[in-house]
Amino acid sequence: MPGLFALPMTALLLAASNPPVEANLNLNAVSPQQASIELCFKGNGQAVRFEMVVQASGKAGNNRSRQAGEVKASENGACPVRNKLGFAAHTVVSAHLKWWVDGIEQPEVHKQLGGSSEDSEGTQA
Repeated sequence: MPGLFALPMTALLLAASNPPVEANLNLNAVSPQQASIELCFKGNGQAVRFEMVVQASGKAGNNRSRQAGEVKASENGACPVRNKLGFAAHTVVSAHLKWWVDGIEQPEVHKQLGGSSEDSEGTQA
């Protein structure tokens, strides 16, 4: 019965024809007390929703900020976040990204500067 397989095969072909979205979360030390953070999504027009939390913890205390939004992934990279952050010496800075492509949750991404493993990276999508 070819009718039974037509719908699943169509869904499979549509999923295969839509290239994946690449999330790039960059957290880099600019100086001993400054970092840059950039979040970009590469793809072909897919709808991306994101929630990112950046946290700084050190002797001077804790700071936490949250950024969220929606963007269309592009071939050149749609970059909804490009910031620089200042912090006290001996501070650990981390970024945690949750994101969805066309409503489907993607693997979380974690990045960290400072602490026991300098410039450690988490899951990269």
